[in-house]
Amino acid sequence: ASGPTALDATNTWVNANASSNQVDLTLPSASAVGAGFLLYIHDFSGTGATNDIVISRAGSDVIGYGGATSKTISMQGGFLQIISNGVNGWAVIGELLS
Repeated sequence: ASGPTALDATNTWVNANASSNQVDLTLPSASAVGAGFLLYIHDFSGTGATNDIVISRAGSDVIGYGGATSKTISMQGGFLQIISNGVNGWAVIGELLS
């Protein structure tokens, strides 16, 4: 992904390239992908320190403990690994954001 991208159930591993601009990713709804769906988003190009990679929720879903509406990768080689609860949110399994 190198620009705005709406993710869906076909995306399990997303390599983001923020070398030219910020990359905005929108998660699929947790209910649409079902419980246990894993998603790994990675600054594969190593350009997250140049421009942010912003991961936003779908609808009213939440991301992680505390109910975040988005997560931002702003470091070279950063990543976000999340799992759907199948209802209304995503639990964070691992992250290296900044």
